[in-house]
Amino acid sequence: AFRKVLKRHYPFLRREWQAMDSNDDGRLTFAEFVPLCRRIGFEGPFRKVFEALTRGKEWIELGDIEPELAEDQEQAEKEAAARRAIKTERPPRRTAAAAGASIAQSDDGQRFVSVFRSCMKLRFRNLLEGWESLDNDKDGCLTFNEFVAGCRLLDLQFNMKAAFAALAKGKAKAELTDLDPRLGAEAAALKQRLAQQSEDRAKAALAGRGYQPACTG
Repeated sequence: AFRKVLKRHYPFLRREWQAMDSNDDGRLTFAEFVPLCRRIGFEGPFRKVFEALTRGKEWIELGDIEPELAEDQEQAEKEAAARRAIKTERPPRRTAAAAGASIAQSDDGQRFVSVFRSCMKLRFRNLLEGWESLDNDKDGCLTFNEFVAGCRLLDLQFNMKAAFAALAKGKAKAELTDLDPRLGAEAAALKQRLAQQSEDRAKAALAGRGYQPACTG
């Protein structure tokens, strides 16, 4: 019964696990389980259901609710650990450029990029789709403001300036290859397509007609 009620409120368990995990450690303790039950309207008995799910453990894991997600537990805990580490990151009191460069080269900076990349993969079908969704001005890059909006969409809470510096490596805008260096060809094709759409949109405006983007499949 608990699983059925939970699935109604959280149909995508793997990507929504963080929303249930209030202390962000990748697991659900009994102290987290009870408020979750109350939020979704499940009335218990809380302890009995918790013990049935955990089978002697002190916490609930992904596989306890959906067995097919058992192998995702280790990754969920790694992502949670990385988020906790980055939340506590405080750049030294130096110039913004120096602080950004330091974070970009640090292990914490690389952990941020890894967490951001993993959350993008969970939210979207692939990184290219996610990147284009966050790119509001459609230039193929992410500005700081676009990046902050993206983090809020992904429910990530970081030191935003330090995190953006890590992703963009000190540049004014982050590029798709900053997120994944293997996507060079995709990044070039995206910029070319967006530039063509911008040109077509301008021509349509001059001609006094609406712009209809071509289907890219």
